Amino acid sequence: MKIPKIDYRKDIDGLRSISVLFVIFYHLYPNIFNGGFLGVDIFFVISGYVITQSLYNSEKKDFFSYIKNFYARRILRIYPLLVLVSLVTILLTLIFFSYSDFDFIFYSFITSIFGISNLYYIKTGRDYFLDEIDNPFLHTWSLGVEEQFYLVYPIILFVLLKKFPLENIKFIFIFLTLIIISKFFSLSQRNNEILSFYFPLTRFWELLSGCLLFFIYKNYKKRILTVKYKDLTVAVALLIIFILLFTAKNLNLSISLIIVVLCVATLILLSNFSLIKIILNNFYVSYVGKISFGLYLWHYPILYFIKGRDEHHILLSFFLITASFLVSILTYEF
Repeated sequence: MKIPKIDYRKDIDGLRSISVLFVIFYHLYPNIFNGGFLGVDIFFVISGYVITQSLYNSEKKDFFSYIKNFYARRILRIYPLLVLVSLVTILLTLIFFSYSDFDFIFYSFITSIFGISNLYYIKTGRDYFLDEIDNPFLHTWSLGVEEQFYLVYPIILFVLLKKFPLENIKFIFIFLTLIIISKFFSLSQRNNEILSFYFPLTRFWELLSGCLLFFIYKNYKKRILTVKYKDLTVAVALLIIFILLFTAKNLNLSISLIIVVLCVATLILLSNFSLIKIILNNFYVSYVGKISFGLYLWHYPILYFIKGRDEHHILLSFFLITASFLVSILTYEF
């Protein structure tokens, strides 16, 4: 099936590049880039925006065709690379490693393929913030959250688009209500760190924020384009995001997440202004965004296989980043 094209935005790929580099640097040097894990939350907001754009631009007359086309696009987008990386990883683990907890790694492999690894980590109580990297599939938890979101969101959006015109304020009100419900559920689970981190309902508010951004941008684009002090606003948003890269663990996690969502919203809504075009629309920055899915999938198994590293060895870090970029470029291009 040929995937239909949607309006391409270089700045979205630019934001993807920021988010994936945050995650890679966090996994390499967690004590330095201690807020880099927030790159995943940037991904969530972007995903909500892009998925909504894709669904809105697709044919909505026939519900079953609408759903079938959406899932066909998602499968073609996610699964070829996910299956390839997962198979290579589990085969190399079988060949070179003989751990007593191989059953855990094998079940992580299976659940990552089926998009439920986040639920498996809740069941096993596996902490994402372990000092030692002991599972090459741990990073697939975020794919699980997204895939579980995809199970319900297209249906909700289809019903809303049939019931309300896009310009209806009820549309935005409904999404704000869903965001608040998800966020309150997240806050209610803050004493259970494992559940709060992995459970889909505690994360859906981030994806829904991206969805809401699409409708705001679609409805109020002309007003947004006339915002005063736009470049200053964008500069402050970028600065806050980079400050969070080094300080997020010292802040309340909920506050950090809210700041990230607001900053990403600012960068998406004010995409037509000069500072965004200079930074995020740059060819090299946007290309990193294009291969970001591959970078995200490949870098963690590579890090796992060299986990006996000296964290301060620059050459080893350079090797890991180079290897991740090389295989990501190859799998993207071919």
